[in-house]
Amino acid sequence: MADIKYEIKEEIAVLSENSRGWRKERNLVSWNDGAPKYDIREWAPDHERMGKGVTLTPEEFEILTGGSMSSTPGEETEPDFMACQTCGHEWEAVIRNRTNGSGCPHCKKRKAKDM
Repeated sequence: MADIKYEIKEEIAVLSENSRGWRKERNLVSWNDGAPKYDIREWAPDHERMGKGVTLTPEEFEILTGGSMSSTPGEETEPDFMACQTCGHEWEAVIRNRTNGSGCPHCKKRKAKDM
């Protein structure tokens, strides 16, 4: 198998980290000298090894995020990745939903079942 050449152009966000130090990251990556694409995958601490992931063109990323291409979260309607401190579930939510108490969708469903 041919070597895959990559260059992380921009480290955007760390979504989570496991006990071995591997981090799930959202980055802008150039693969085989191509145009940079948005990428979500697990990386070893030294970025020398990686797990399987998802790579999106800027157009695909824009569709996925509802038009927000910014690399720094903060706008009220800009999506951000969330991780529940109770159950560990990860999901994407816009800032306004995060701050109005919507909370983890998995925990919300579990609470509804228990009622």
